[in-house]
Amino acid sequence: MDTMRAPVEAWSVETVERRNRGQTIAIVILTVIALGLSGWLAFELFAAEETAVSSDVQEVIDDYHAAWNAYDREAFLDLVTLDYRLYIGAGGSGLMAEETSLMISEGADDPGKPMVEVVGSGQMVGDATEVYVSVVNRITIAGDIDSEGIGVFALVKQGDIWKVRSHIFEGF
Repeated sequence: MDTMRAPVEAWSVETVERRNRGQTIAIVILTVIALGLSGWLAFELFAAEETAVSSDVQEVIDDYHAAWNAYDREAFLDLVTLDYRLYIGAGGSGLMAEETSLMISEGADDPGKPMVEVVGSGQMVGDATEVYVSVVNRITIAGDIDSEGIGVFALVKQGDIWKVRSHIFEGF
C-alpha cells in the first residue's frame, strides 16, 4: 500500500499555530465574558439587595408619610422620637417634633394642602439599632407636582419599635 505525504512546508507547525492562535484567544475571551455576564445576572436575580429597606422600617416610613398626608398630629408624634428634627433644605437648626406636628396639623382643612408620596423604592444602610433611609419624595398640591427631592430619614430602635429621629428633605 502506497502512502502519500504532504510536503513539510505546506503543514508546518508554525503556520498552524499562528492561524489558530487568534481564534483561540477570541474564544477564551468570549467564554470569560459569557461566564462573567451569566454570573453577574445570576447574582442580580437571586441575591438580596444589600441596601433594600427592611419591611419593619418600610412600615414606619409608610406610616410617617400617611400621618403627614392625613395631617394627623397624634399619629405623627407616635412615630418620632422626642429629639426629632425636620430639616428642609440646606442649613437651619430644624424643627422639633412639636413644631413639626403643629405645622402639619394646621393644613388639615386646606383644600390645596400638600401631599407627600414616595417615588420608587428607598435605600437603607445601618445596623440593628440605627438606620438611614433615603427615598425620592414627590410633593403635590391639589394634584399638581410642586416639587421633588430626596428625603433622608434617620431611624432608631427604641425597644422593639423603630422611630424617626430626623428627616432631611432637599428639593430639586
